Amino acid sequence: MESAQSKYEIFLKNSRTFGQMASSSTFEDEKLPDPNLIWILLDKLGEGTYGKVYRAKYSDSNEYVAAKIIRIKNDDISNEFESELNILKKISKQHENLPDFIGLFGE
Repeated sequence: MESAQSKYEIFLKNSRTFGQMASSSTFEDEKLPDPNLIWILLDKLGEGTYGKVYRAKYSDSNEYVAAKIIRIKNDDISNEFESELNILKKISKQHENLPDFIGLFGE
């Protein structure tokens, strides 16, 4: 049973078309749809200490994104992850080669 763990899915995209989905200043405020209904996970692109990155497809437009899926097992990792997300949201709009932060989904 995974009730003690949190699962977060982060979607990043080079295109600016999804910018309106992540326009709020804090990720807790975002009202995004259920990721399982709008994203189709495809090939695994890589794996790291905290999770895996997949190529994914937005079901409505068939646009491709990178989806990073991680599991947070304790508060220390959760705090580190939250800091990383806040930095990513700030810098993602500053250069065209950086992916846009689209949203955070947790359960």
